[in-house]
Amino acid sequence: MFGRSKSRTGASRSPMKSSSRSSSRDENTAPTARPQLSPQKRASLKDIYYEEHKLTDDEIKKRHERLGYDPLDKLIQSERIALNEKKSAWTSKRDRVGKTQKQLEEMHKKEYRDRVRTLLREHIETMAELGIVFHHTFRKDRLGFQILIARYGEEGREYIHVEETMPHSEVWPGPLKPTDELIAVNGKVIMEPSQDRFKDLQKAILRCPRPLKLTFIHGERRDEAFAEQEERRAMRGEDKVVRTSVLDARAACLAAARAAAARSQTASRCATNAGFGSLANAPPIFSPAACVISPADVFVRRPPSLRA
Repeated sequence: MFGRSKSRTGASRSPMKSSSRSSSRDENTAPTARPQLSPQKRASLKDIYYEEHKLTDDEIKKRHERLGYDPLDKLIQSERIALNEKKSAWTSKRDRVGKTQKQLEEMHKKEYRDRVRTLLREHIETMAELGIVFHHTFRKDRLGFQILIARYGEEGREYIHVEETMPHSEVWPGPLKPTDELIAVNGKVIMEPSQDRFKDLQKAILRCPRPLKLTFIHGERRDEAFAEQEERRAMRGEDKVVRTSVLDARAACLAAARAAAARSQTASRCATNAGFGSLANAPPIFSPAACVISPADVFVRRPPSLRA
């Protein structure tokens, strides 16, 4: 279908066309794999930072445990510092560049967002090379997992953290597990989520028509977190059975007390007629103390089992 190039050197078609074609993609789209646009591979976070510390792939997957703040945290921290430094120069630059303070502020914030978006895309590509990025297309309205905003350390980046997965979810018991990160919705990378943005994100996920494609990155202790989640769920099930049996026993005891109270009234009249003078002198029929159940007996808690 395609003819060969007439050049004697046999050079391939210029890569500029493919690069221009790829530039039409939304800049906020989450990459599924590293694009190969030229023979020379662009340096990534893994090449620049992880190789410097001579980390293996397994150690990169546990990067926060090994490094504290990971390279992405540190780079975003440096971008925040640079943005704050630019804020102090907005007034002095205003007259020199011919822009108002508001225009300078918008320009620098846009530069910051573009840089953070690029870093997040590189992070996704690096994690995808390790095989710990996965996508799932949800068909049901109920997704079956709980999310919240989390942060690595005091100054790390904020991200969407999967707190819990439910048995009715399409991705339970896997591939989604607690501590995983929700990084993109329908291919759109989630930028630094604030409280207001998080509310908007929740509404967007709930109202977005299905199918809904979500992208996740494995958490660093996902298997342990999943085991702990299931153990807590099993304990809640056992506690529910115990509470039900205790409450049933209490209800039966109270019913017996009411019946005994009714009988005691009859016995009081009979005792008076029999010459005992009062019910206190009559033989005991029922002890109300047998019905006393403390709240601690109803809400039972068992300590978790030890792990090696």
